[in-house]
Amino acid sequence: MMTFHEAMQLAEAAKNTYRAFERIEEVLRLATGAERVAQECEARVQSANAAAESWRQQADGQRARFERETAELTAARDAAAEQHNAAVASYEADVSKLRAEIETLTAQRDKLKAAVDSLKATAASV
Repeated sequence: MMTFHEAMQLAEAAKNTYRAFERIEEVLRLATGAERVAQECEARVQSANAAAESWRQQADGQRARFERETAELTAARDAAAEQHNAAVASYEADVSKLRAEIETLTAQRDKLKAAVDSLKATAASV
């Protein structure tokens, strides 16, 4: 037979065991909640990663478009500069040619004027 003291010790041990199980149950509930929170966080992280990847792809596309348009504009500017330089060279050649013609025509005019003056002088002396 068990004494009162032994029964009290046994009851105290049972009570401590019950409290330990209550704590274990509480820890398990907390662990389950933490697991759910971790799963939600993981889902949010994956969603954020997907959004970041989408933004990265958009930025890469815009950067590629910018670089392509920059290259196209540079090529167009270079072509326009070449055309401008060719036109300037052509105009300069035309101006030089016209100046030479003007000089030739001016010399012919001066000769004709001198001939007319000479004819006038000859006619006046007759």
